[in-house]
Order: sequence, then C-alpha cells, then structure tokens
Amino acid sequence: MTDHRRRIEDLLAEAKNASARAAAARPAGWPNATDAERDAYFAAATEYQSNAQRLWDGVDGELDRLRRSQGTTDDIHYALAFLELDLYFFRSGYLREKVARHLARYELTDEQRTRARVLVLDCVDGRKHTPIAGIAHLAGATANNAMRRALRERLHSNDGATAWKALAALNRVKHPGLTALDLAAARTILLRRPWVPYPLAFRYLSPNWEAELRDIAAQHGEFRAGAKDILRRVDFARENKRVRAPRPAHQPDS
Repeated sequence: MTDHRRRIEDLLAEAKNASARAAAARPAGWPNATDAERDAYFAAATEYQSNAQRLWDGVDGELDRLRRSQGTTDDIHYALAFLELDLYFFRSGYLREKVARHLARYELTDEQRTRARVLVLDCVDGRKHTPIAGIAHLAGATANNAMRRALRERLHSNDGATAWKALAALNRVKHPGLTALDLAAARTILLRRPWVPYPLAFRYLSPNWEAELRDIAAQHGEFRAGAKDILRRVDFARENKRVRAPRPAHQPDS
C-alpha cells in the first residue's frame, strides 16, 4: 500500500519551505524594488501557491477526486491518512471537515471503517481536531454498537467539550440507543450550550421537558439562559410554522 502519510508530510514540508522562501524573497522596499527582485518574489510565491493547492487537492489529486464523487479505494486511504495526521496549515480545519463529510458518502471497507471509528473517538476526546460538523457525518456513516456505547459513555464526561461533541456525533447516528440517564445527560448538555442548533432543540423536546424548561426559564438559576434559548427557538419555529416532526430520541417521553 502507498505510504500516504509520508507523501502528505513531505508535501507539507515542501509547502512550508516554499512559504519561507517567498517571505525571504519579498523585497523590503517594494516601491523601489528592481524587476529582478520582484520576479524572484513572484516565482517563490507561485511555487508556494502550487504546493498549497496540492495540499488542498491531494498530492496526486486524491482529495479532489473524493469531493467530485470519483474517489477510489486508494483515495479513501489517502483521505483517512490525511485526517489521522491532523496536520496544521492555513485553512486545514476547514479542509479536514470537508474531507470527513466527503468520506461519509463512500462505501468503506471493514478496515477503513475501523480506522474511521477510531478517528471519530479521537476527535470527540480532543486528541485530534477535525471539526465535529464533519466528524459527526463520519460517525453516522460508520457507527457500530461499540462506538454507540463509547459515545453514550462520553455524554456523561466531566469535560463539557467532549460531552457536546459526543452528543453532536450521536445526533447523526441511527438508533443511538439512549437510556433514560443518557437522555437526561443529553438535555443537560443542551442547557449548558450558549447556542443550540434548531434540529437538536426539537429532537430532545417532549411535552414534559418543555414544561420543565418553562419552569426553569421563569426563575434565576444555572440553566435559565439555556432554557430560554431553547424555548426561544421552539416558540419562533411554531409561530412561523417551521415545526417539522423531529427525529425521535429513541426513548420514551421523560
């Protein structure tokens, strides 16, 4: 199998070196620079831009084919290696999110799915840094029962970021299997968020919990701001007839 990790690392090193050469070649006094100095700078800048575009598209166009729905099995291996390396460069977070979303559309092999599941949990735990918006799609496409259990356990994490990312990932997973305790933890996570996405606000809403939210919002307390934010979205959606049947939380009303 092609050593994609080495290829990606070598390309990133080339891009960083080209960036340093472009910075060094830029004339200090641009208005007074000679044509030769400007040409040298433009040549170095063009080299950097070429390498930066290859980072975006893949060493040999692997990521470009992936986003155009023309990816091969080797392209998928390249994309997984790219996410596993967790490299940092200009707009790398945005690129990692897009790569994860594109990967979720493909039929992965068992080995690739295993790698993807490890990657999902690494990102939820904060060991890697692909944005959760992309990782959640990958979680939904590759989840098995073991990963469902692992994500449910993280709903109860003392780390707020980990708990939130686990909830966002579970929101994309079919049949997450939430217990009553998991459901209560999910709702607490939503109450602690400064902003709750519209679909999540409705997915975990029930008549009993809505009544509880209105009680919480009526008096000062830890969760008052969160309750008011969720109710604001719920009421606005109803007033503007935007209410759609939410995806069930797969648990009895509580």
